[in-house]
Amino acid sequence: MKTALVVSGGGSRGAFAVGVIEVLWEKGWKFDIISGTSTGSLIASLAAIDDIDELVKIYTSVRTKDIIRLNWRRLFHDAIYDTKPLEKLIRKTMWGARYAALMLSPVRTLLCRVGFQSGRVIYGSQKGFVGAYTDVEAWGNFEGYVKALLASTNEPTLMPPVRVGVETCFDGGVREVVPFRVVKALGAEKVVVIVNGPPEAATSMDPFTHLLKIGPRAIDLMATEIGNDDLVGVGAEVIVIRPTDPLPGSSLEFIPPEMQQLREIGKARAEEVLGVL
Repeated sequence: MKTALVVSGGGSRGAFAVGVIEVLWEKGWKFDIISGTSTGSLIASLAAIDDIDELVKIYTSVRTKDIIRLNWRRLFHDAIYDTKPLEKLIRKTMWGARYAALMLSPVRTLLCRVGFQSGRVIYGSQKGFVGAYTDVEAWGNFEGYVKALLASTNEPTLMPPVRVGVETCFDGGVREVVPFRVVKALGAEKVVVIVNGPPEAATSMDPFTHLLKIGPRAIDLMATEIGNDDLVGVGAEVIVIRPTDPLPGSSLEFIPPEMQQLREIGKARAEEVLGVL
């Protein structure tokens, strides 16, 4: 039976997914396919090579400045933030032995992005898919991998576009917050889906009169709606692990104590869901 793990987007709330994954690995779960959108793409890359220690380190220690910075040069051109710090983190983390292990891994790793010219949902992977399903494209080499991962994470208007081949690409969450359909198309029969947010977005008393608060709030609301739509009709054979209540903090604020809290919430939720199976 082919198995798959699907990890949604969610920025710093990916720490919730890391807590879930720790429990899955402790219980001996193994997967043939791991699919991720946005923060889920970085998680997928490290989960595919069983580097859970590095996942925990990243999602409990990085700070906002390690991921994004205000982009004064390009502000009001194509992005509010610059993701050069994130690119530096990706290169430092994945270059060398980890990237070699990812390319040799038997686990098919899928990084979800959206091409703005075609409107397609595209999945970067170690290799393309030959057959009726044509939206899986090989990233080719390390530089191609970095582009595929950055494209999966960069939210439009907030973060700059990433050119992949002939397309201008952005975060897969524009169309697919929970990249589930690809694993079914590739033949997965047993699927665990981690969603880094509850079915309903948190309410807020903030007046949202500042651009840097309006953008993230809009992303949270849209991501909740798109993610819920992605899960419609998934079937009883799919195990969905998501928080029951709104998570603390903002998805664009990487604050170690908050991420540690999110990790613990993820571990507790995984124990709860998996304990009744």
